[in-house]
Amino acid sequence: MREYFFDKYLSRIVKIIPAWLTPNMITVVRLFFIVPVILFLVTKIWVWFAVFYILCLISDALDGALSRERGMHSKFGATFDPVVDKLLHWSIFCVYFPFYPMLVGVAIFLDIIIAIGGLVVILYYRKVQRVLPILGANMYGKMKVVLQSACVGAFFYRDLFSNSDLNYYITVIFLLVTILLSCISIFRYVIIINKK
Repeated sequence: MREYFFDKYLSRIVKIIPAWLTPNMITVVRLFFIVPVILFLVTKIWVWFAVFYILCLISDALDGALSRERGMHSKFGATFDPVVDKLLHWSIFCVYFPFYPMLVGVAIFLDIIIAIGGLVVILYYRKVQRVLPILGANMYGKMKVVLQSACVGAFFYRDLFSNSDLNYYITVIFLLVTILLSCISIFRYVIIINKK
């Protein structure tokens, strides 16, 4: 398994996590944290929004590091983790859809294409009774999540401090690069599937 940038920083934390706590359990907790993230975002309780969103980001890095450290990677986890990431960011993006309708709409649409593509691959492999490859997120998908988080930071800054033109354009740039990375990610998955 490939090691990621944060693994070396998270290795101390991973070592103290109880053996009974699995990466998928951490992902389930993140799934449930989506509700307070959106609740605090919509009600503009910024401190608690930030706390729960940061906990989501930490748990996203932690479940992957734990999986790699303990050799607990699975096809389910490789699919479940990015789906929860998508649900988290889709939910937040939907709140900001009125402010950036075209870009947010395209970003969500491309993520839906990736999700549907993953489902089609799973169904195809089951139909032909071949072993399904563990796809997981590729480097472009990981970079996209980082940029989606930067978008959320820009949204947060906009609501908390400034609704300036500069903030708007920075957010637009983050969204455009997110869309570009989604396109590259889709292309990479097509190449991987065709090689299998």
